[in-house]
Amino acid sequence: MLFVRQPLRPEQLYFAIFSGVEPEALSKWDPNKIVIDNIKRFILDSFKGLAEIIISKTPKVQFIHELVKDFLLKENGLSRIWPNLRSNF
Repeated sequence: MLFVRQPLRPEQLYFAIFSGVEPEALSKWDPNKIVIDNIKRFILDSFKGLAEIIISKTPKVQFIHELVKDFLLKENGLSRIWPNLRSNF
């Protein structure tokens, strides 16, 4: 979400995260198996309130405030959270 060129739909973010955690389990999305409400709940729980889903014609996920992005990028917040990424961010 931090480096996307355009905001992601909830299901795009869900599967992007999932692909990094369990890439071998990826398959075509079946909305009957993985319903959008579960995807939304997963995103809200995973981002601990720092991201929100904007309800519109096409729902999008974004940080709750531009300050979150500023902290992560400009104030080296990512290297505070994951020190092992300092040298290869």
